[in-house]
Amino acid sequence: MAILEEALETLVEISLYYARYLKEGKMGLIPLTATRFLDSMAEVAIAHLLLDQGLIAAGKLSRGNCGEADTRFYRGKIETVHYYLRNFLPQVFGRARIIRLADTSAMDINEEWL
Repeated sequence: MAILEEALETLVEISLYYARYLKEGKMGLIPLTATRFLDSMAEVAIAHLLLDQGLIAAGKLSRGNCGEADTRFYRGKIETVHYYLRNFLPQVFGRARIIRLADTSAMDINEEWL
């Protein structure tokens, strides 16, 4: 849950960066990073849904009245959540770092050089 909370806080922070870009007249930075931001939002949403499923699975397992097949299924759900939160969700932090750089090199390049 801590990783998901940190990722969500990161998205809020980036939203504030976008507001600052607008205020500072740097509107061009938003389209340059919008895909990264939207990818991050999607990954946070998926993580939230997976976490809900994992919590349901953990509840079912804690009751102890599952058959062997159900137990394997619920354990698989929980491990899927662990994997996603540890291997996919951290990409949000790398994308946020790129957005914070406010790199304008794609806009600054002279078209004649391409």
